[in-house]
Amino acid sequence: MNKIYLAGKIVKNCWRHDIVPNLREASYVTSSRGYGIPNRWEKINHLKNTELPSISKNLTITGPFFMSNDHGSYHNEISLHALGTDIEQPNYYNGDDYRSTLRSEHIKDICLHQVSKSDYIFCWLDAKDSNPFGTIFELGFARSLNKQIILCFNSIHAMQKYKDLLSIATHVFITDSPTNGFRYLSSSLKDKYWSNLISNESILEKLTDDFLLSLNNNLHVLPSFEQINYQLNLSLHNFFDTISEIENLLEKHRKIEIIIQDDLDKDLINELLELLEAYPEQLILDTHSFFNG
Repeated sequence: MNKIYLAGKIVKNCWRHDIVPNLREASYVTSSRGYGIPNRWEKINHLKNTELPSISKNLTITGPFFMSNDHGSYHNEISLHALGTDIEQPNYYNGDDYRSTLRSEHIKDICLHQVSKSDYIFCWLDAKDSNPFGTIFELGFARSLNKQIILCFNSIHAMQKYKDLLSIATHVFITDSPTNGFRYLSSSLKDKYWSNLISNESILEKLTDDFLLSLNNNLHVLPSFEQINYQLNLSLHNFFDTISEIENLLEKHRKIEIIIQDDLDKDLINELLELLEAYPEQLILDTHSFFNG
C-alpha cells in the first residue's frame, strides 16, 4: 500500500474532502489533554490518526489531518487555517477547564513527521493561491528526504507561477481538479507506468523549449475524466481507416481519446498532428508511444 501526503493550501471544506471520505472526522489528536507533554516529538506517539483510506484502494493518506473544529474558528488569521491556536483555551470538548498546550508549532512538527513516513507527496497548486509558504517548506523538506513529489496545477499560468518548484518534482500534472490528478496518480502507480497525456489546446506552443526541457518529459496534461466518452485505439494497421472514420465518430461523441498502440513513422505522426489541429476541442492524445518509442 502506497502512502501519500496531500500538500497544498488549506481552506475550510477544501479539496482534500473529495479524496479522503472520512477527513471531517479526522484529527491529529485524541483530545487536548493527551498533549500535555513537554517534548514536542513525544507527542507523535499520541496521535489519533496517522493514516486514512482514500478514494483509491492502493493509496493511503498520511496527512495532513488538522485541528478539527466544525464552527470554523480554526480557519482564521490567528490560527493560520487549521493549525490550532497559539492562545491557551479551556478544553470545552472534555467538559473541564484544562488549558491546551497544543500549539501551531506542534502541528507543524507532526506534519513533517507524516511527510517523512510517506512514499509520495501530492501537491495541488492553484494560480489563485497566495503565499503558500508552508506548502513550499513541506516540499523542500520532502525533497531533502528524496521523496517522490507530484505537483498538480490547475493551469499553465499556475505552473509558470511556481516554476521554481519544477526542479524538485518527479511528475507534473495540469488538470481541472485535484481529484482528477489524484485518480490518474493512483492508476499510474497501479499499472506501474506513466503515460504522457498531452491535451490538444496547443499547450506545447505556449511553453518555451527550455521550460519544457526542465520537465524531463514528465509533464502530464490530463483531460477531465468526465469529459471523455469514447476511446480510439490507433495503430499502424488501422491508422488510415481510423482517420477516415473520425468525422463520423465526432458526430456521436463529444470528446475522444486517441490511444497510440505502437510507434508511428514520421509521416503518420504529421497526419495525426494535423487531425488534432483540425479538432482541437474534441480530440485528446495519449502520447506514451509518441514520446517514449
